[in-house]
Amino acid sequence: MTLAHTPLALLPPLVALLLALRTRRVLPSLGAGGLVGAWMLSLDARGLAGLWWGPVDFVGMGVLGRVSEAANAQVLVLIALIGGFVHLLEASGAARALVSAFGRFVTTGRRAEGAAWLGGLALFFSDTGNVLILGPVFRPVFDKLGLARERLAWIVDATAAPVSVLVPFITWGVYITGLLDGAFPGDQGLSLFVAAIPHNLYALLSVLFVGAMAAFGHHWGPMRAHDAVAVDDTAEAPLLPPHVGWGPLLTLLAVLGLVGGAMWSSEGVLRGPSVRLALGCAYVSAIGSLVLLLRGRGREPWGLVGDGIARSTRLMMLLILAWALGFVCRELGTGEVVATLLGPWVPTGLLPMALFATGAIVSFASGTSWGTFAILMPIAASLATEPWMAPVLVGAVLSGGVFGDHTSPISDTTLLASVASGVEHAEHVRTQLPYALVVGAASAVGFVVVGSGLGAAGLGLGMLLVAAVVGASRLRP
Repeated sequence: MTLAHTPLALLPPLVALLLALRTRRVLPSLGAGGLVGAWMLSLDARGLAGLWWGPVDFVGMGVLGRVSEAANAQVLVLIALIGGFVHLLEASGAARALVSAFGRFVTTGRRAEGAAWLGGLALFFSDTGNVLILGPVFRPVFDKLGLARERLAWIVDATAAPVSVLVPFITWGVYITGLLDGAFPGDQGLSLFVAAIPHNLYALLSVLFVGAMAAFGHHWGPMRAHDAVAVDDTAEAPLLPPHVGWGPLLTLLAVLGLVGGAMWSSEGVLRGPSVRLALGCAYVSAIGSLVLLLRGRGREPWGLVGDGIARSTRLMMLLILAWALGFVCRELGTGEVVATLLGPWVPTGLLPMALFATGAIVSFASGTSWGTFAILMPIAASLATEPWMAPVLVGAVLSGGVFGDHTSPISDTTLLASVASGVEHAEHVRTQLPYALVVGAASAVGFVVVGSGLGAAGLGLGMLLVAAVVGASRLRP
């Protein structure tokens, strides 16, 4: 019985994809896809006895085998450390202190929107942290100036995932790097992540669009109908001093630079293990500095660190099952089969656009970008038959996942943006959708241009389209 390197090798990712779309539960969908693949490999190796050994092989080679790899184990530890630090930063009030200084300079509507946008750039370490901090911090400011809360909800939503997906040394970057290490040959996850940043068109254009609208544009579409809001006089809890928020981040960046720089100077290159070691040192130092700064302020910092690590468990399981699915796909030759089947039908130049659209659909239907990354990254790896294609296709997958997540009404970030900003969820989705579609359309055009071999011209054209929309918005009556 031969199942590998045949069209049946498409079954594991198809099972994962269809179940994710049907159930909107990515974790069991990934597990089901990996289990199907393990059964297929076991049937190839043992015949009918593989029906019994398939689940055993899935646990042994697919799950425990992936976790036991040194690089993967380092990624899991990093995710735990980052989860502990981010939760401590948010729950202690230090993150709110990080952006509190913005309020002193916000006296006009444009300044309020611009300050919220800058806050979204500053809170790059967590998409949910971005939303849950900026919403409550800026909501009284928007109310005082008579600005619609729907505008705030859009700004914090559009600078959450799009900013986080561009940073390699936070949970997003570590997770995606882990996926890339599992999907592409060699220890090139970090370098591929960085190389894909210029091709992560939706994230870059979304951040640009928000900033340009805040500085130069006038609101249009459903957003234009929202102007006056009720003033919220709810008293805010006392803020911590700003240095409690900035201090740990400066410590993190300083230690990351020192350790990474020392390794680069001694080895001449920064490889994956060295980067992960530098990140580990940086986050341990950041946690320690924040604990010291919170000492005597009536908080229990170590308990918050433990809570953050516990909250990272689901993410770690998601990553482990994604590794397992990628492993069985490689063993079955799924990539070669995909490339062979798509070759005659989808021109190479349209592959970035096709992956972007697929990622957007999957993410919109399932409400999760991370699960979409896990499902599509092995397919992107199989389609990258030329060196220039790998970063472009990775950027297309990341862009599609974030676009679908941003527009999906069942996305956790979209839901949290509504709650944190104090607006009706349906109204938040309705008012931000035209803006997201503009950026999505500009990204789609950019990927067609990139696929034509024009490289950075795709991002340039996307920026011109965004600028044209912002400029046209000023001409409204």
